[in-house]
Amino acid sequence: MKLNFICRLVKDVPQTVHFWREVMQRPITYYDESIGYASVDTGGTTLAIFRQAAFSRMLNMEIPESCHTYLSFQVENLDTTFADLIRRGAKEFRSQQDFPALHARQA
Repeated sequence: MKLNFICRLVKDVPQTVHFWREVMQRPITYYDESIGYASVDTGGTTLAIFRQAAFSRMLNMEIPESCHTYLSFQVENLDTTFADLIRRGAKEFRSQQDFPALHARQA
């Protein structure tokens, strides 16, 4: 299991991009204000910045206002890893789901 990226869900993407580019002096590797997404080179793990409302629309699911961050781990086999984590005591937040817009399967 490898930490793939950290995603911050924000209301104001341009302001957040400004902070990371100008204050933190990190390179912005991708930025599209029209879709409300940017990625930041942190020197290791990618920091993804996504407008919370756009993220919610893209996934066609309600994202709670209290949800500001999610972690993305890359695994060899999601079904096997998911079952193993549940067996070891993790609590199921939701079942595995395909997200074609992200080219991903997540749980």
